[in-house]
Amino acid sequence: MSRTDPVVVGKQCLGLIVFSSLIAAIVAPRLVFQPGYVGLIPGFDSRLWGVTSHANGLGAVASMYLVLELAEPSAKAWVRASILSAASLTLILTQSKASIAAAFVGFFIIFCWRLLNRTNGAIADRKGGSLIPIALLGGFIISILVGGAFAMFFDTDILDALQGHLDARALGTLSTATGRTSIWIAAINAGLENPLFGQGADFWGLESRLRLGLATAFTAHNLFLQIFSRSGFVGLAALLVFLYFLIRYSIRAAKPTRGGSMALLAVLLMRSAFEANIQLNTLLSAELFAMMAHFIYVIDRGARPRKSFESASSHYRSVRVRA
Repeated sequence: MSRTDPVVVGKQCLGLIVFSSLIAAIVAPRLVFQPGYVGLIPGFDSRLWGVTSHANGLGAVASMYLVLELAEPSAKAWVRASILSAASLTLILTQSKASIAAAFVGFFIIFCWRLLNRTNGAIADRKGGSLIPIALLGGFIISILVGGAFAMFFDTDILDALQGHLDARALGTLSTATGRTSIWIAAINAGLENPLFGQGADFWGLESRLRLGLATAFTAHNLFLQIFSRSGFVGLAALLVFLYFLIRYSIRAAKPTRGGSMALLAVLLMRSAFEANIQLNTLLSAELFAMMAHFIYVIDRGARPRKSFESASSHYRSVRVRA
């Protein structure tokens, strides 16, 4: 067992990416900003890529860093304030809608859990039970809906596309206004062509994108469709097994983390709907660090109750033997 908390190590890795990206933005802005991008901030037409390969990758790291700090605050106030400020600023500069919405959902779940936890005793006395699971489930669903609407429609490109289709004779093309539906359809068709094993790891390479007429679609913009198009039902089944254990440990860790594990789970699911957010084949994309921080957090904190129980049981047995 490591003497250093692995979650702290994960936060340090995320912090290295976030702070180095902000330093690079000051020292060499031409190298780390993508110009000509019309996004969420009026008058600001740039996206921060930082030291990663894409703004969405940096957005994933920043959102994970922000929510993880909210779930496990640093001991010193100035460190906590620095982390929250740097992560928020980086997240905004990336203009990654899915990551911003996911961070909002994570914050909302942590806030609701801990707010309800303060009054849980009084509620339990009056009602004979805790309302936290019910309230948290409702808050989770509302957060997903609000966050999804934000990620899909709070984009000037999308709004312009919708405005261009607001014609009675063009209602049939409204479904493609967001641009993602065309990519999703292509991913589904590709998976169905070879449903067992998919099209292979290089399906979203340049050749395939040019053939599909989706030159700028580097991924399926959906985790499940990304896996299905590349690995078929075999890969999709493996993903579901992985998510099963991740969700299981997230639920187990919900109480000791005071909702932190559920917040990170919501961040993962939120981003999975709009991005291929599990990229384990490269370090440069930075998705690996965000995913591993989440994985280590829920596994470590989810195993803590069992560790405590086993430790207490072994102590009881040793005392009983001595007696």
